[in-house]
Amino acid sequence: MEHSEKTVKLSSFLKVVQQSWILILVVGILCASAAFVYTSFFKTQEYQSSMRLMVYNTNWGEKATYSTSDISASSAIVEASITAIKEGMVISQVTQLLNDNFEKNGIAPITEKQVKSMVSASSDESMYMTIYARSESPNLSKLVIQAYETLMPDIINGIFPASTIKITTSATEGTPISKKVIPTSLLAFLAGAALSFTVALMFDMMDTTIKSEDDFRQKFQIPLLGSIPDCESTSANKKGAYTYGSRR
Repeated sequence: MEHSEKTVKLSSFLKVVQQSWILILVVGILCASAAFVYTSFFKTQEYQSSMRLMVYNTNWGEKATYSTSDISASSAIVEASITAIKEGMVISQVTQLLNDNFEKNGIAPITEKQVKSMVSASSDESMYMTIYARSESPNLSKLVIQAYETLMPDIINGIFPASTIKITTSATEGTPISKKVIPTSLLAFLAGAALSFTVALMFDMMDTTIKSEDDFRQKFQIPLLGSIPDCESTSANKKGAYTYGSRR
């Protein structure tokens, strides 16, 4: 019985696809086209600036090589630092430094919420971490990173007194971030196709009319003794076809 139910469900899915594939394809193409147009022409271009730094124990000095235990210890500090750069106290310091510079240059102030939304960081499970700032302004993204570049030594030292940092790559110029037009369009196509298939499947499941012998067998557990052929849809040119007035 379980195998039979699975077969019925699979056949229902295949029937919906067979009956509605044009609708599914059209809706998918429309969604992909809309996503392509929006991403290409209407989505605001964003820019990203970054800096890379190394975190190590102050007592190590400038070693030529580091042991596995050294790297593990630094990696733990890096992971904690990644969390710390978006905490309230750090965001507040960065925002204050930015607004002090903005005030001198007659630029409108920025909020802590805006700064927090722009900033992210990553590590490669080693002694290095990279801080990113994403903004619609290439200049602003660089200014945010420069603020972190200024404050990070004191921030890290304040959290981990025995640690220090070394800036290996200073704040880069804000560069355009790819809008990912093709992946976005493909995702929109799949979403549109899935949505239209789901709607078609729901209508099929709510349809209780009997349209074929298979529908009858699925709904009733009784023998089917015969059926009335569809004379109108049967071609009269075929051998054995039914026609009005036929004496066969």
